[in-house]
Parts: sequence; structure tokens; C-alpha cells
Amino acid sequence: MSTLAIVGLHGTMGSRVNALALTQPWIDRIVGVTLTPLHDHEYASLEDIKEPIDIIIDFSTSHQLESTLAYATKHHIPCVLATTGLTSFHEDLIAKSSEHIPLFVSANLSLGVALLKQLLSDSLHFLGNEIDIDVVETHHTRKVDAPSGTAKLLANTISSITGKTMVTSYPESEVKDKNTFGVHALRLGNVVGTHEVHLSLGEEIVTISHQALSRDIFAKGALRAAQFILNQKPGIYTMENLLKEKL
Repeated sequence: MSTLAIVGLHGTMGSRVNALALTQPWIDRIVGVTLTPLHDHEYASLEDIKEPIDIIIDFSTSHQLESTLAYATKHHIPCVLATTGLTSFHEDLIAKSSEHIPLFVSANLSLGVALLKQLLSDSLHFLGNEIDIDVVETHHTRKVDAPSGTAKLLANTISSITGKTMVTSYPESEVKDKNTFGVHALRLGNVVGTHEVHLSLGEEIVTISHQALSRDIFAKGALRAAQFILNQKPGIYTMENLLKEKL
């Protein structure tokens, strides 16, 4: 049995992780970090928590990441990091912390998106780099980062395989550079999240897509990741590791 700490407890995702964690037989206690602690199991910071923690899920903001990693490293606690909008500074922090503790890092904790990424990788290896590629992501109007973390994840896959460079807009008076691909962000209503990768072979287009119908897929993914990483060695783990276990 494990004690789970949720950073960002009252956030959109943190609250769903909390609700679903209550149904998990391997979790016997939940504590949380929130800006407005209201109950005995809620705290203003990780440092305020007096009881031992077995695993941390951080669904807060990039501003919180440094203190989460510092606390987790100090107390040797595995972490699931689901924060988006990370910079090279944060990536360096993650790399250094992973030398001491296991970290599960993903901008998208959906198994479906992990499968999408794998299908994209297989398709690009098969088709080569002479194809035209564009990525379109759609999210709700309250999302603050664009392109989304998942779109950047897909873009990294495209760049590493094809050598093409990501752009977020095309010049008004120039043709598309064949060495680039576009990543376009739409913000509409209450869309949970849709990602489409369009691959043009000239006379035909292949589209690989994923649509999230509920935010619970990310909460469930976070709990799967937490259980997976609980007894892992120090290092960085991703949805690819979890997908391989499932397959």
C-alpha cells in the first residue's frame, strides 16, 4: 500500500487524479499540495507534509517543478511529471534529478497518444522524408501554451526521423520549404484535446489522429505511470516504456 501526494490537488487534472486514486487498491492514503489548503490532508507545500510519501504526481505548473524535484530528490521519492510548458532549464533539472530518483515524464499520459506517436514513427520510417507533413492540434480556449506539449512531442518525433524543422506559421508570400513542417494550434470552446498528423504523398494524404473525449484518460494514465514507476531504478521513463509493458 502506498501514500500518494498530488501537487496541484484542486486543479482540473489534480482533482480527477484524486477522485480516481480513491478507487485504487494499491493506494491507502492521499495527500495534496494546493494554494488553498482546506482539509487535514491538504498542504501549501510538499515541505509541510510530515508523513512519509511513496509517490508524487505533479499536475501543477512549470513554476512548481523546481521545488517538486528538490523535495523528491531530497527524500528519494519517485515522481510522475505531467506539467507542460517546460523549458530547457526544466529539462536540465529533470535530467539531474533522474540520476537520483525515477521520473516518469510525459506531456500527455494517454495510452492512445503513445500509440499515435508509435504509429507516426512507423509511418515516417516507411514513407521516408520526401513527404509533406503538417500537425494540427485543437484544445479548449483556457489552455495557455501553444503549441501543446503533445504537439511538440509529435514534432520531435517528426524532426528526429525526417530532419525537417518545425514552424508554427508559413510566410505569406513564399512557398512552403520542403525541409519544414507546420504545427498549428486551434483554441475552440471546451475541446479536451485533438491531435492530427497529415502526411501528404502527393496524390494522397494519410491522416493519423487522436481525440480525447474525457480528461479522465490523463488521470488514469498518471495513476498507471505512478504504479509503474514506483519500484523502478533512477532514470527517465516515458509513455513508450509503459506502452511496451502493455504490448
